[in-house]
Amino acid sequence: MKVFAAVPVKELSSAKTRLSKLLSPDFKEVFVLAMLRDVLDALMSSSSLSGVMVISSDPEVLEEASRRGAVGIDEGEPRGINEALRLAVDEALRRGAEALLIVPCDVPLIKASDIEKLMSFLEPPPSMVISPSKNREGTNALLLAPPNVIALRFGPQSFQNHLEEASLRGVNVKIYESSSLALDIDEEEDLKILKRMKGEGRVIALLESFGFR
Repeated sequence: MKVFAAVPVKELSSAKTRLSKLLSPDFKEVFVLAMLRDVLDALMSSSSLSGVMVISSDPEVLEEASRRGAVGIDEGEPRGINEALRLAVDEALRRGAEALLIVPCDVPLIKASDIEKLMSFLEPPPSMVISPSKNREGTNALLLAPPNVIALRFGPQSFQNHLEEASLRGVNVKIYESSSLALDIDEEEDLKILKRMKGEGRVIALLESFGFR
């Protein structure tokens, strides 16, 4: 099966605003890029993916994607995550993709094994595999076959909203629970959890060097 991955990334200056009280603007941009690199490392190392796309209007993000072997899709101007991802869906279909894996850039603990597990859960189309955030409100991975099988509804309560979309369209659904995928970095508590985590990765090393407490 031909599968592509898509990673949407906000402009660095406007990303992770809820961390602005803890991280300086410059460090916050470095932090977001470190998360993106960790996510891309996992995706690029997966043998199940035919390609990886990064969707952003930020030139630095698109340059980083290109350096790491991903396809950069310039959305031109910030248009919101669902509109941006529609560009990725269209590009995946243009490239002959039979499935599309959507992963946000703020799940730095993702592993290549998570991608293989997601793929193993995928049933014949129309089908969907979804991985929830730790509070089961957000969507931290979404595997769709075909790529346009449902309308994308990232945002508040996206986990439930995506399940509802699948139900409305008669899509087979599997839920993949993963501790490494469940942690998305949005707030101070997420940073505290990440700081306690053992493992490798640019983000964890960055927090160590920053001395975050």
